[in-house]
Amino acid sequence: MNIPEATGILSEKIKLLRNLSYSTLLEYQDCKKHESLEITGMSGVKYYVEIQSFWDDKPNENLRVMVEIYDSGIRSLAPLTKTFIISPSGSFCGEP
Repeated sequence: MNIPEATGILSEKIKLLRNLSYSTLLEYQDCKKHESLEITGMSGVKYYVEIQSFWDDKPNENLRVMVEIYDSGIRSLAPLTKTFIISPSGSFCGEP
């Protein structure tokens, strides 16, 4: 896997998701809309991106959104992952 390329793809996907509302992000929870994408990087490597959300602590409170990226190699066992937490009010938790 091309780590810089994969990290860039992962960061772009996180950036897009952070622009969505709390209610829209809820759709990625509990396999309602668990999303799996196949993206071909500029290097020609095929990456697999998975998006899901789940309650961070208690139902109907903060929501953790997780995005993973991996290729078909050994990295599929240890994907690169980024997360963020959004509150029902739409603010991001644990960030300055």
